[in-house]
Amino acid sequence: MHSSSVLTRCSVALFVALLVQFTACTSSAEADTAPPPPTKHATALAVSETILAPASDQSLFCLPDNPGCAKITQPWWALRNENQPRDLVGFAFAPGLISERRFAEAVVLLYQVPEGRDLITQAAAQHIHVIGVAASDLADGVADPVAAYFPAQHLVAIAEPNASLSIVILADFLSHEFRHVADFAAGVDTDDSYPACIDREVRARQTEQRYLADLVVRFGKWPSPGRVGDQLGQTDQSFFASLRYLAADSPAQLYRDTVDDYGLGCSQHGG
Repeated sequence: MHSSSVLTRCSVALFVALLVQFTACTSSAEADTAPPPPTKHATALAVSETILAPASDQSLFCLPDNPGCAKITQPWWALRNENQPRDLVGFAFAPGLISERRFAEAVVLLYQVPEGRDLITQAAAQHIHVIGVAASDLADGVADPVAAYFPAQHLVAIAEPNASLSIVILADFLSHEFRHVADFAAGVDTDDSYPACIDREVRARQTEQRYLADLVVRFGKWPSPGRVGDQLGQTDQSFFASLRYLAADSPAQLYRDTVDDYGLGCSQHGG
């Protein structure tokens, strides 16, 4: 979801806190002044580590301090960050891009996809930060929002309840939001009209489809819903079911589904 609205005071405080390692956050639903855009200097000041490029694009990257890495029998689609660390990291292959450490594995996975590599390069050029925020900060007319792009803040925000999902799912979220980043930078459908909003969400979902198709080619077919439920739980099961459906969508069905899912938000706020 691409949002033209500013974050709430609490989210702004959280964003600034992550940059300066300060943790205070006041609670208010009133919009406040946006934080200054991240700069090239912010990377050197804020990150605790710079993640190197993966040695191979044919295997999943896993942080050494993630206990899930030790589970050698775990299937590719089940890997998640079990520690959920929130310190900020940079990326040697994408200078300018910063994320919470718990999203770093998803960034690397997306980077391993040809289109994802281009999207991450463009996100880095825009000095994007990827953090988790309260789901209420992302509502904007969309039921159960999962993530959003805030151009003024150079920010991709992931709804907090979803931060611990499978890395495969988180990378899908990033493919969607980084498509918005690339489109915004290129000046594609950036106005708040309903048609422009729907069109950019359709393009973002098409990007997801290509990402999902690449995963199947590299790692094998999608797991059954029952297997996901047994391994990861109901929330992941629900998202995997949605992604399976999206991957099989025809262009016409994808458009109809986008209107159903984003129509209200696009009519109220432009997306």
